[in-house]
Amino acid sequence: MKNILYLTEVSPFPTFGGKEIRRYSMLKALSVFGCNVHAIIGNKNKIDLNPFKMERVSFYEFTYKSGKLNAIFKYFKIFKKNRKLMRLIRELTAAHRIDIAFLDCYFIGQYISFFKKRNIPVIFGTENSQSRLTRMRTDKGFIKKIEKYTNYLLQHVHERLFFNRADAVLVVSDNDLLFHKKFVSENKLVIIPNFLDFSRYTPQGKKNNYIIMTGSFDAYQNKLGLTWFLENVWDDDLSKLTKLIIAGYHSNELLEKIKRKSSNLKNVYAAGEVEDITPYISQARIAIVPLLHGSGSRIKILEAMALKTLVISTSTGAEGIDHENSIIIVDKACDFKNEILKVIAGSENDYYKTRTETAYQLALKKYSLEVNRVKIEKILNNMER
Repeated sequence: MKNILYLTEVSPFPTFGGKEIRRYSMLKALSVFGCNVHAIIGNKNKIDLNPFKMERVSFYEFTYKSGKLNAIFKYFKIFKKNRKLMRLIRELTAAHRIDIAFLDCYFIGQYISFFKKRNIPVIFGTENSQSRLTRMRTDKGFIKKIEKYTNYLLQHVHERLFFNRADAVLVVSDNDLLFHKKFVSENKLVIIPNFLDFSRYTPQGKKNNYIIMTGSFDAYQNKLGLTWFLENVWDDDLSKLTKLIIAGYHSNELLEKIKRKSSNLKNVYAAGEVEDITPYISQARIAIVPLLHGSGSRIKILEAMALKTLVISTSTGAEGIDHENSIIIVDKACDFKNEILKVIAGSENDYYKTRTETAYQLALKKYSLEVNRVKIEKILNNMER
């Protein structure tokens, strides 16, 4: 039985958003085929992890101190090992024979060398092309632009300095593989897409007359995507026929901010950060993904596919997901509106029902825990030390 040390800066609990779902799914995959997982979890929100149990997974909390560093200089921490975290890693490697280290997502490549010096194979997980995503940001103001480019350049260097030192680098899509091929040996790159534990997704209740957009609305791509949709797509024609619900972290605050600038915005509501998003998605007529920026793939689309809710998305929003035309792709505001109107009109219900059933079967076939745990197990078996 393998002992895996798993390190991530993001807690999978509560399993609200895409970042959390990615980590939950990965931990579940590692545990279901019999690995003992010693999971060091970043817990900056100080979530009580005691109620959350996973078979064969032991959790060890770690929280970076926020400090009072300048907004620019705080990004340099991605090149330095944290002493307290290193102490915890040393304690675990001394107490257990660690067979594989799995460093999952973001900029923690500086810890690879510790394991490599001890002949412990390293898997490095990614969830998008992070420096590319940072570069897409459309910040305004001199200071914001300086901060953005400083962040981008440091991330760019970190990726090229550390990622290729791992024995395997997991990416979530073909596009992300092409990006990482610029600085990681191709034989180390493996596509493990975002995936779901389908036992957590059961379609429930009838479809109601509303549209939903989910996500973490502190992420700039969701902010800009929602703003674009409300300014260019949502109008009186739509607001008279249906309502829009946005749900997820920071959704209340963002909607209040938007409404202060657009006082005539009608029939748009925020649900906030809800404990279980699945009923909201399952009972919606449409899940929208109006993103203009992004990389990786959107778990919010996979959730809608698993819950048999029709998805209307921009090309960028659907990037990284092989949907075989089971979701509707539109990039112009007028087309986005017209597709919504067609669905709300209800004249082609059988056509849309066929689409959602196809999407569901595709999600089962390509983006389920059962399918992807086999791929992960194969990687682990090839990394015996």
